[in-house]
Amino acid sequence: MGAVVNAWLASRNVSPNAISIAGMCACIIGGIALGLTSIVDYRILWIIGALGAQLRLTANMLDGMVAIASSRYSKTGELVQRSADRISDAAVFIGAGFAWGGNVTLGYMQPSWLSSPLTFDSRKNRRRA
Repeated sequence: MGAVVNAWLASRNVSPNAISIAGMCACIIGGIALGLTSIVDYRILWIIGALGAQLRLTANMLDGMVAIASSRYSKTGELVQRSADRISDAAVFIGAGFAWGGNVTLGYMQPSWLSSPLTFDSRKNRRRA
């Protein structure tokens, strides 16, 4: 299924950066939906939160595949992809912190904030090896 979507996106000349940004927007919407569950108790918000996170993961997979398939990979694209990942992580974890008893501090304590600089360094060092 992924190969079919990848080929379709590459043939339509869709930018990998656009895929990354679309995934980030989906995850931000999911994080907002999770945060709203502390105010109102609609089950659809939980579903929107889960779908937002899943769409972000799918976009995360597809942007690299499309970049390779269309030979459109660059340092700027890598920066956009990594930045979108960090923003998405923050959005969903802060939303989950609100969802868990309305305590935003729990969202800010998520490990992604601590591991973000390490992610950039480990990827850079892995390519050198």
